Amino acid sequence: MVLWMNNDIARAHLLEKGFVYSRRSKRRHREDCYEPLFYKEFKKKGTVWVEFIPGSGPNGEIIDSERMGFYLNRSGFYSMKDWDEAAKDSKFMYFIEMQKTKRK
Repeated sequence: MVLWMNNDIARAHLLEKGFVYSRRSKRRHREDCYEPLFYKEFKKKGTVWVEFIPGSGPNGEIIDSERMGFYLNRSGFYSMKDWDEAAKDSKFMYFIEMQKTKRK
C-alpha cells in the first residue's frame, strides 16, 4: 500500500515538522507500518511510519470531540472547524512520521 497526502495543510505540516496527525475516512488495512509517501503525482516522495491511534468508537474511530482537540495542534490546522471541513467525516486517527531511516 501507499499513503497519499493530498491535503496541502496536513502535508505542509508533515514536511515541515516531520510528523502529522491525520484523520482518515476508512480504517487502513495495514497499520503500524512503513509506507511509501505519495502526493500530487504518482511518484514516491519518501517513506513514512503510519501508526493507528485507536479511539473509543466500536471500530476504533474517534468519537470524543475533546480528544480530537488534543491532536489539533499537531495536525497543521488552526481550528477544529477548518480541520472538520477538510476531513469531512473522517474519524480514524493516524500518526504519520517522515522517516530518514527505519525505526528499530
